[in-house]
Amino acid sequence: MPAPAETAPAASDEPAEADLPWLDDYATGLKAAEAAGRPLVILYHNPADEARTARFERETLHAGAVRDLLDHCTLAKLPQDYRIKAGGEEFELLKHASFAQLAGRVGLAVVDTVHRDSPQFRHVVAALPMTDTPPSQDALVAMLEKYVPEDVLAKLAALEWHEDYGEAIKKAERERRMLFIYFRNEARDAEQEQFERETLSNVRVRRKLGRFVLARLTRSTEIKVQDQPVKLIDHASFSTMYGRQGIAIVDTTEPQSRNFRQVVSAFPFSPRRRYDARRLGVILDLPRGTLTQRTLVYAVRTHPEAPASADGALNEMLAEEAESHSQYQADIDNQGHHNWGNRFQRISARLPGGMVAVEVCAESWPGEELVDAAEECVHSWRQSSGHWGAVSARQPFFGYDMKLGSRAVWYATGIFGGH
Repeated sequence: MPAPAETAPAASDEPAEADLPWLDDYATGLKAAEAAGRPLVILYHNPADEARTARFERETLHAGAVRDLLDHCTLAKLPQDYRIKAGGEEFELLKHASFAQLAGRVGLAVVDTVHRDSPQFRHVVAALPMTDTPPSQDALVAMLEKYVPEDVLAKLAALEWHEDYGEAIKKAERERRMLFIYFRNEARDAEQEQFERETLSNVRVRRKLGRFVLARLTRSTEIKVQDQPVKLIDHASFSTMYGRQGIAIVDTTEPQSRNFRQVVSAFPFSPRRRYDARRLGVILDLPRGTLTQRTLVYAVRTHPEAPASADGALNEMLAEEAESHSQYQADIDNQGHHNWGNRFQRISARLPGGMVAVEVCAESWPGEELVDAAEECVHSWRQSSGHWGAVSARQPFFGYDMKLGSRAVWYATGIFGGH
């Protein structure tokens, strides 16, 4: 049961995804929003902490459903001390009473420039401040969906499925969107029908799927590898589909990323779990990362007791440290906090704001499939009050990963940054 490392069959490189079209003037933004009949979204930022703003844009505002909704808004990015003149006076806009929900902090605000007959027209109708942890994707989507016009929401819920893998991956690469693949048995069965009827038809799921390029393929779909026909599902990159129908995601967003053209999600259908709207929604909102990182985050987020450690911000450094330690445990086929004293000092020194590192480790039963192993590791943490205290708590920053040892045991690591 080797860990997948093969790149998914590829298409040619294309230009990178465009940045969000920020305006830098409030009056211009307000006028443009009214003319276009779009809500005005304002991002207040601290010019002295541009790294934080860039990370928030990259990891949250460019993510899936958030980006889809922002594409139908007028956007203005203003420094925290941005000043305007009104009524003969000059003042800091953020300190105006209309932005009281932000309490003078950086964050996002929505001005209703859509509903002209509403008493809220030209008013700040929603705001999300950026505290130690930035607003989540779900919180942003819930906020924006209230003010984006209904016809836009209906359009975002419409889906286009491709039946040709080559066409689908070329489109995904060209548009810098992830490729969502639904592998199906050739003959329709009850499992398919339930998934399509109860999960794929869900409005919230369809809205999230709208940010992917979608391919609907049979398990017998073939591609050419070195001029030889090969079933796509049998390609090494899809090894954790185990030849079964189900869903897979290929990352085709950033050519410079280590995950480009890699299978980053693989969820074969199983009698042990049903991929209902809630579970698929979690899959579609997973943070960027490797297949094993995302699968373990999925297992944490779908645990029935709703542990909150993976609700914060995935930290690349912590994810790399979790990957490294998981690989070390797999290499020696032994679970434990090996060399934690030295690693604790190194990791904590790289965390912001005096945070300190906390680590949890676990292992699966031998021979388990990837998703089963991830859920088993979370179950193992549940049995330890110390481990579960860290996994269940909301952590400002987290990193998760798991690696396969020579005895077919998966070794999992979670590392958190907290106070």
